[in-house]
Amino acid sequence: MHSWWESISKARTRIHLLSTLLPGTSSVLSFLADSDRPARSLLLSSAAYSSISSSLSSPSSGSDDDSLCLWLYDTFLSADSELRLVVLCYIPLLSSFYLSRIHSSSTTSAISPTPNLAGFEALLLVLYSSEVKAHSGIPVLISIPDLSQPSLYHSSRNPPSNKSNPINNNPSSRPLVGVLSPPLEPQMAVKSTKRASIVGIALDCYYKQISQMPSWSKLDFCKFSADWASQDCPCKSDFDDFTTQKPDNFTENSHGLSGDSRGHNEIEDVVEEIQHLRSEGRDDELRSQGVRIPLPWELLQPALRNCLAAHYADAIGPCYGIPNYCDVWVSIYSFLSMLDFESMYSVHY
Repeated sequence: MHSWWESISKARTRIHLLSTLLPGTSSVLSFLADSDRPARSLLLSSAAYSSISSSLSSPSSGSDDDSLCLWLYDTFLSADSELRLVVLCYIPLLSSFYLSRIHSSSTTSAISPTPNLAGFEALLLVLYSSEVKAHSGIPVLISIPDLSQPSLYHSSRNPPSNKSNPINNNPSSRPLVGVLSPPLEPQMAVKSTKRASIVGIALDCYYKQISQMPSWSKLDFCKFSADWASQDCPCKSDFDDFTTQKPDNFTENSHGLSGDSRGHNEIEDVVEEIQHLRSEGRDDELRSQGVRIPLPWELLQPALRNCLAAHYADAIGPCYGIPNYCDVWVSIYSFLSMLDFESMYSVHY
């Protein structure tokens, strides 16, 4: 009884503190704090999610003095399981804003200062550190079945002889073990070479609790994944059309590729168009919907897991009253169809 009441009291204290950071939703948060399960009510409140999302999307968010990031950080350290779910609910949002700003600053570093995102990084690091402690330096392994051996689900094409044990005589038929995740190394800061791994681990923490996450959070993750793959960038089709279609009078001979000046002019035209968009200030509008970012395996894996599993068993759909159920599949299709697989091997932003 004492533990149960202590958990409720702790959750109410955290929610009341949050209401001071989000004055526009103080009445809603006060109502949630008075419920029988305040942490669970906060997790499933769309009004609270909208308000926190709006605050996280602010251009000034994510700094080392961001009070909301500090609230999320301290809430996760509270070690209360339901309060931790509240923090995990916002990891896709935080990761999207963080990666978009990092990538945007790296492409315009010559004309804009590096953004202060220490608040975002502190929260990502505390999630990463929790996984380092949980793994205890042990890699995550997975058994790869040998399809040449019969199982409950299939029959072998070549039935083994009864005279001998093929497992003992044929080393190749022994069970294979693959490394799903290598041992995690402790990190004191988010370095450029470790950024994708740290963010990927944070997203993996989210995926482990995906059955507990509210539908709007899972749907946002799908949409952010599509944004990372450049669903909303109008210049994407221009670049892809140029790379997949040869210009007129473009020939291929034994000495390599050759053509007239049209290909070079088309590249210049695209560059000028993008610069024109920036001069009009429309690049800010595009950035608000997400930017195309490199997707190494550390980021691609948790994103695919979420996009393929978020809708499972009606986790998103009629039971939550969401009319745009097909948007999930649109996001998945856009995400998969527009992946730049060459960027999967890049870990620098």
